[in-house]
Amino acid sequence: MKAMAGILDLKPLISSRWIKPLGLFLAVIASFYLYEYHKYIEGRIGERMREYSDGAALLEEGAGMQGREREVRARLDELEEGLVRTSSAAKAASLIEGAFREAASKRGVELVSKRRLPSVPENGYVRVPIEFQARGRTGVVKDLLYDVYASKETIGVSSVRIRRIDDRGTIDAVFIIDGMIKAGDRVEAAD
Repeated sequence: MKAMAGILDLKPLISSRWIKPLGLFLAVIASFYLYEYHKYIEGRIGERMREYSDGAALLEEGAGMQGREREVRARLDELEEGLVRTSSAAKAASLIEGAFREAASKRGVELVSKRRLPSVPENGYVRVPIEFQARGRTGVVKDLLYDVYASKETIGVSSVRIRRIDDRGTIDAVFIIDGMIKAGDRVEAAD
């Protein structure tokens, strides 16, 4: 009761001339805090929008990367069709030698010598190089090179040295022919 009496005692002090300015002052302060709160919420909404758009961009990029990964995987599978189908560098060398001998015989090129070079590991694969020395006429040796490139057992010729033997177009050629196998547990890479 005393509290109520104290409030009633303040009533004459708070006249209508003080209520409007006090209300206006409180309204200005409340507006300031509401404005600050609004700016804070607006900033948070902006942050969320950026997060959502960044997330959407990442999802879109991820989908694009998956598509690119499929393309790269398909191209890799296509390239791996050209690998020698064995897990041993020694067997791969034997297959490469057989393919070269067959192509040389078919073209009438004399196989003078062959030498297996050390295998070279390269990013999950093993390159199997073999050096062949062959002798024949220029056009026939050129055709032999074409046969080597078309062979399933080889990936190509990494080196060619040619020396003319006579004036009739006979040449002596030294080829380094490479085959490639997939590196695995049983592959002898440094034999």
